[in-house]
Amino acid sequence: MWTIKEFSKLTGVSPVALRYYDKKGILSSRRMENGYRYYDQEDLLIVKNLVLLKFADFSLEDIRIVTSLYNEPEGQECNDKANEVLQRNLKEMKERIRLTHQIIEILEDVMPLFENHELYKLNQAVLNQRIELIFEQIQTRKQGEGANVKEGENDTVDRFSRTCASRRVWYILLQAIS
Repeated sequence: MWTIKEFSKLTGVSPVALRYYDKKGILSSRRMENGYRYYDQEDLLIVKNLVLLKFADFSLEDIRIVTSLYNEPEGQECNDKANEVLQRNLKEMKERIRLTHQIIEILEDVMPLFENHELYKLNQAVLNQRIELIFEQIQTRKQGEGANVKEGENDTVDRFSRTCASRRVWYILLQAIS
């Protein structure tokens, strides 16, 4: 068992963030008689996955859903929900990678142009068009993200994630990200 200070040093996650994740139901520390939070091996596994999923741009709600699967009983309904969350995030990650590759191509094309100001001026309009196209794709993606959340949908997700889960899906996720 680790205190919050020890656990923070071990994981690199600040005590403030650990308390926040505890409050959001993503992480559930134990409190001893002295009132201090204590963390164990299971919490360490959850935090490692939390950091990884956060790095992968999963929303905190999706992270909470995935981490809640660890302690819940198995079932097909839970497998389906986990698959839905993982597939949606995988699709979003692939789209971000696609856009990132386009940005990398622009940067690679632009770098040689800075060696010659005249060449840069000649190609500036084309570069601006490419940047505008990527900008529009990013904006469309952002607008689509906002449209995906319907009124009351988060409440349903909250209730669902507290009532079911699958250790098998959690294990598959861990294998995929390890």
